[in-house]
Amino acid sequence: MKEYKIEIKNLIALSQIIDDYEKFDEKIKELMKTNNQINDIWFKLLKLINNQALLGNRKIKKFYNDTKDILDVIGKYTSTYDFLSEYSTGESKKLDYYYKYLKVNMNKLDDILVLLNKLQELGFSRVTLNENLDLDKTYSIYTMLSYNIDISYLDNMEVIPTYDLGQVKYKSNKSDYIINAHVLMSQNISIYGSSIEVSNLLFDPNRLPPTIDKENIFDYILNLRDKNKIKQIRNAVDLNVNTIDLNDNIGKLRETVERIEDDKSKDKLINLLYQFAYDMNNIEEIAQDYNKSVTEELSLDEDQLEEETKKYIKRRNDTILWYRLSS
Repeated sequence: MKEYKIEIKNLIALSQIIDDYEKFDEKIKELMKTNNQINDIWFKLLKLINNQALLGNRKIKKFYNDTKDILDVIGKYTSTYDFLSEYSTGESKKLDYYYKYLKVNMNKLDDILVLLNKLQELGFSRVTLNENLDLDKTYSIYTMLSYNIDISYLDNMEVIPTYDLGQVKYKSNKSDYIINAHVLMSQNISIYGSSIEVSNLLFDPNRLPPTIDKENIFDYILNLRDKNKIKQIRNAVDLNVNTIDLNDNIGKLRETVERIEDDKSKDKLINLLYQFAYDMNNIEEIAQDYNKSVTEELSLDEDQLEEETKKYIKRRNDTILWYRLSS
């Protein structure tokens, strides 16, 4: 199903002519068969609205007389020109889509209007209704506001604890909307450039943020973090990394010992390496058990700690390589 972005004021106007929309739709489409220039139609209608003389143009006059009451209602909620502009292509799939949605939900029209008014109060001029909206994914922001271009804000957000302190990953358990909040170069968040997409127009307006600004968008998401959970993940990943490093170093030490020619020293070192190998196995088992307990306690994906460990080692190796190449 295709989603459509619409001016909220046009949608409110549509809700007020819901019983006359089909008549209006038929009349405007009939008129546009002979004149498909909305600007020209509007210019002539404006003269009629202002009781100015309009020579000829019998069809425009007929349209005006047939729809005057409807145009008056539209004009109370939006610019008549803006509403007519929905027909700029000679038809309005957008208005048809929203008309059908409103008709299906006629018994909840008052609730829909409360939500639309709330969106306007927040500063949104447009809304996109997408009944197939899929928000079941992972989102992320940088913890430095200026590093972000847009921030996704949803209802019922839950932070996914990770090793990286420079980013916050999160998801929504159930959200009827997504706000893409625009970040300004002045390190603030503005409604201008922000947008909202909804899966329905029936959800509680109180589920929306009180305002679209840094405090209620960016700071709110950061404050969802659980520092104790992050600490547990960092401990688990650090334990993994250091265990891997220790195992690698024991392997390198074994290679060195093999090259030693002094049999007496070599034998002593080999005996110690056997003990290291035994202890290393115990350390790896304990690390695995700790990883498992952290995964279960924090309800992490089964392989998250392993992936976090791989990412850490890759970043570290890339940094070492970069310094070697640049020195």
